[in-house]
Amino acid sequence: MVNLAFAYQRGDGLQRDYKQAAAWYGKASEAGNADGAYCLGVMYESGQGVEKNLDQAIITYRKAAQLGSQNARDALKRIGANFSVETANFETSDPRLNDVYRRATGGDSDSMDELGISYENGWGVNKDYKQAVRWYRQAAQAGNARGMGHLGAMFLKGYGVEKDYQQALNWSRKAADAGDSTGLCSLSTMYLDGYGVEKDYQQGFQLAGKCKEALVQQMR
Repeated sequence: MVNLAFAYQRGDGLQRDYKQAAAWYGKASEAGNADGAYCLGVMYESGQGVEKNLDQAIITYRKAAQLGSQNARDALKRIGANFSVETANFETSDPRLNDVYRRATGGDSDSMDELGISYENGWGVNKDYKQAVRWYRQAAQAGNARGMGHLGAMFLKGYGVEKDYQQALNWSRKAADAGDSTGLCSLSTMYLDGYGVEKDYQQGFQLAGKCKEALVQQMR
């Protein structure tokens, strides 16, 4: 199938036909052929024989990389979509998230946090609290205030991790110091209910006010 696709793409013994080439690369890819998947990715990236679609190119390159194609791994690195077994298995019902995922795996902390939100709420991906924690943690460790706030909230609620009020306090404080609304709200709850700290209503209500202000600013 790949040889036939090559022939159509190059016009080698056959009339050049990029659509036929893409179709045969697709069949080869479906059959588990790494070269076919890689070449199909090239066609999606270039718009040759198919409508240009970088998201689809990345998906196809990831499949090829998972099948062992070094060319596909190099292509993903060039685009900025790092490859791992996890990236190869990334599935979403929202095409926009492919770009978010590409940026997150490339080191963008805002995208890491956005991916965590998607996993926590089941937006475009299957709801998965552990994956949410994973991405929030990466964002937080990269110094992202929203990621810190979200990670603290997960420790506070015990979503995707065991409840740990000290971890919740640590990350929520860091987020609150940076003005993050989630961190401020979590810290307020902890002081009002005595989670990990002594109850302090004055401090709790003061933080609740700051949380409200931060949320108003966030909505503007």
